[in-house]
Amino acid sequence: MKKILLILLFMPLLSSGQFIKQDKAAHIFAGAGISGITSLTVIAISKDKHSKATLRNAKIISFGASILAGYLRERQGKRGGGKFDYDDWANTALGGLTASYTLDLCYKTKKKYIF
Repeated sequence: MKKILLILLFMPLLSSGQFIKQDKAAHIFAGAGISGITSLTVIAISKDKHSKATLRNAKIISFGASILAGYLRERQGKRGGGKFDYDDWANTALGGLTASYTLDLCYKTKKKYIF
């Protein structure tokens, strides 16, 4: 079931029928990278690495970090004379959401921990 969910999460990114602009895809991957690094950092510095509370906190903090990074990037772009693009911000958050839930699924599978 978890493998099917993982495949469904990444299906829109891998499908050739979907046309995503390169800029939007870059925002998705940046959000996923920020979220992944933040999640793994939170898990690494926690005392009880395999507790439900640690994994929940890692998921929430990593998703929040991707939202904040997307907002700050768009705000900086507005200062440079551009406009605040809500689609780019949403794509960064989408990448963060995807990565945070994917890492959560990978980190705890059938009480055997992958990492």
